[in-house]
Amino acid sequence: MELARPPLTRWTAELADRGQERRFREYNLLAQRRTALVTLTAILLINAVAFGFSVLSGTDGAPSAPRLTTQIVGTAVGVILVIALARERRHIWLRHLVAAAVVMLTAFIAIMLATGPRMGFRGAIMVVGGVAVIYLTLPLRLTAVTVLSLAYSAVTVPIWLTVALVDGAVDVVYTVMSLVLAHVLCFTEARRAQRERRVLFAQRETLLALSSIDPLTGLMNRRAADEELKQAFARWRRHGQSMTLLMVDIDHFKTLNDSQGHVAGDHALRLVADVIRSVMPMVPGQVAARYGGEEFVCLLPGLDAAQATVIAGRILAGVRRIAIPLTAGSAERSILTVSAGVAAVGPRISGPEELVDAADRQLYRAKGEGRNCVRTEPAGLTA
Repeated sequence: MELARPPLTRWTAELADRGQERRFREYNLLAQRRTALVTLTAILLINAVAFGFSVLSGTDGAPSAPRLTTQIVGTAVGVILVIALARERRHIWLRHLVAAAVVMLTAFIAIMLATGPRMGFRGAIMVVGGVAVIYLTLPLRLTAVTVLSLAYSAVTVPIWLTVALVDGAVDVVYTVMSLVLAHVLCFTEARRAQRERRVLFAQRETLLALSSIDPLTGLMNRRAADEELKQAFARWRRHGQSMTLLMVDIDHFKTLNDSQGHVAGDHALRLVADVIRSVMPMVPGQVAARYGGEEFVCLLPGLDAAQATVIAGRILAGVRRIAIPLTAGSAERSILTVSAGVAAVGPRISGPEELVDAADRQLYRAKGEGRNCVRTEPAGLTA
């Protein structure tokens, strides 16, 4: 199966789906944080080694007070940014830290160009190389990367020109042409890389969605339901809001399969899933899933046992209303029904598995007491 490429904007290389673009930025910032962290660390180490070699070899003479101060302050700020990038996980603060790192780098190089002797050739490397570093390593959107790169050039180029024109040892025209070429090539490569990262992210989301959906009913599958239950249980531990689990099982499903065949059984599963989907509240976090062969679960955070029992009763009534024939050619026409069990979180429930077990007990209690009914933990209400 070949996954379709998502629609992207032409020049800014962003996903056309704004919600998906927002999710990508959060994911990309965390995923590419290591790249920014490694790049900033490498710049600090290379600069420290170069400065140490310059001082020890005496090629630039004794360092001036402004240059020495710049080295100490710039290195200290850089180390603080490295530590912050390594520890921070919130995407909003990460954006600020990455932008601060670029501002620090720009100011650092600008002061070095202004205070360092004979910086013509080395300054040209910094001016051109800094553009490539910004374009190709920052985990930000393309427009932000382009603005930061142009701002970097707007600050460093004039300062470097004043040094290079006096020095006379550097071909200024050639270097400026190289800088323009670096902007064009790096923008093109950054745009390509950003587009490909977004395509891979969108296709990853598609695969995750496909892997979490039951292909027959269109409901969530068991693996995804278990993951949702774990997350909902963790939220309940933090906030203490009500949460219930509703389990639904089709009565005498084997009889339907044996009488009418598996095609009719699959059709019945889809119809029951449609009823459950129509009855479920349209509330974020409340999900329905096919949990087994003919078994379904509804996760209902924010609802107590009484409210979940009402929903279960609506499911039972909805299935009876569509009147799926249970047997073919029978003189006495019987229809398909379902049974349900409800359990709510509480002091006796210490984990997601225990909540599932409690709902399952109530489901089999409903089965044992005549089917086509709801049983609730612990009150045992009947639909």
